[in-house]
Amino acid sequence: MRYLLFLMMLSWPPLVYSQESAWECELYYCTDPIATPSEDWLLYLNKALALNDDCLDSIPSGRHEVLVQLLITKAGTIEDVKVLKDPGYGLSSLVRKAIKQFRGSWSPAKRSGRPESSYRTQPIIFLISDPEVEQKCKPLPAGSAL
Repeated sequence: MRYLLFLMMLSWPPLVYSQESAWECELYYCTDPIATPSEDWLLYLNKALALNDDCLDSIPSGRHEVLVQLLITKAGTIEDVKVLKDPGYGLSSLVRKAIKQFRGSWSPAKRSGRPESSYRTQPIIFLISDPEVEQKCKPLPAGSAL
């Protein structure tokens, strides 16, 4: 009986179905504008995030990146600031405080032409240089010989 069932299963032609090609799916492109800062955003950040000499002495030279996530409301204001990457040395608290004090506005993101609240990830990079290295590496004046 088992053999008969096995032979019957082999005699029926197997039905084969294949998946549709991924290229046959419709593609959607994001054409709506994302949230963009006003012109004074970078000027404000450069001014508000200037480090004093005490801070510069306590931070080692190099590149330090603070990565923050901002919630830009429909009205174009910054509502929430979340630090995603903190290099330490108090830089993230300085960045968070400066961003919360920003009084300018952003152009909000739009979906189908209507303003939408959206998240924006913003890197803030501090380049700390060592003054001793800078003095040693100053270029020679033009026309001077070694």
